[in-house]
Amino acid sequence: MTVSAVALDVMSGDKGPKPCILAALQAVKRYDDLHIVLVGHQCVIQSVLKNYTSTHGSLFHRLTIEHADHVTDMSAPPLQIIRSGQESSLWKAVQLVQQKKVCACVSAGNTGAYIAAGRCLLGMLPHIERPAIISQMPGMNRCAFMLDLGANTTCSDYQLYQFAVLGSVYLAEVHGIRHPSIGLLNIGRELNKGKQMIKNAYSLIKKNPNLNFSRYVEGHELCTGVVDLIVCDGFSGNVALKSIEGTARYIRRALVANKKRLIEKILFYMAMPWLRYRLTKLDPGLYNGAALLGLQGILIKSHGAARTEHLLCAIEQARKEIKHNTLKHITANISTAFLAEN
Repeated sequence: MTVSAVALDVMSGDKGPKPCILAALQAVKRYDDLHIVLVGHQCVIQSVLKNYTSTHGSLFHRLTIEHADHVTDMSAPPLQIIRSGQESSLWKAVQLVQQKKVCACVSAGNTGAYIAAGRCLLGMLPHIERPAIISQMPGMNRCAFMLDLGANTTCSDYQLYQFAVLGSVYLAEVHGIRHPSIGLLNIGRELNKGKQMIKNAYSLIKKNPNLNFSRYVEGHELCTGVVDLIVCDGFSGNVALKSIEGTARYIRRALVANKKRLIEKILFYMAMPWLRYRLTKLDPGLYNGAALLGLQGILIKSHGAARTEHLLCAIEQARKEIKHNTLKHITANISTAFLAEN
């Protein structure tokens, strides 16, 4: 097996297989150690690749096609996937991780189905009841990480505590952030604010000396870098993430909107180099590629509507986690992190 072998579900995204395949070609061109298994309908994949034989043909030997007859519907319930979706590209991509034919998997498909396939095929890590989605948030001074971003719409206080442990180990072992500071998303910083479940989670996290708990974090602080890790339930996290992404897109569109007056056009073109740099920083797609933590395997979730350059970011995230031996480090340290809970 190649050092960095990644299964890419090319059929499940909103934009079809072409952006995924182009991202795969760009990835193997950029990284000599990377091998990608394109999981999807063989004829469709070969038809797309044929158009790039003259420009990328020399890279084809680092691409393998794994045929899958079906595509997982974006609205399909997770149980349906477990019962009848085992011929889908999403299921087969995760299965390649289970069979150790690849080191990681990337999919832009149905989040619930992806999680269900991961739990069914890979299983959970010790001490962890549910997987959680973690990703980097844009920030002014530094970038914070946030979980859960949509894997669990409801969580118990103890599951939020588990997310804090899981995220803390992940940041320390994979991103080199020693003793990452942890914040718990709430409607205020005062100790009497919020639901009882959040207050209970506060007590559990604060009690563990292995965790560097800071304080409650409010919504307006998500992009300020006040802590390294923000913990919340998947419903709140997903709403917060999409609100930030929507705001960023609005700002980008507003800055480049048509200018009516001559002076506006002149000032716009004078500022264009600076704007181009700043607008790049505001592109939510550059943070594409969220890890599904808690599973006994490396699964990376991409946005369903991701473009080629954003899918490339997700593949790069998978490669990064392989290179850092993420799963081995988390597995080795997760039990230690829970020892102090009693």
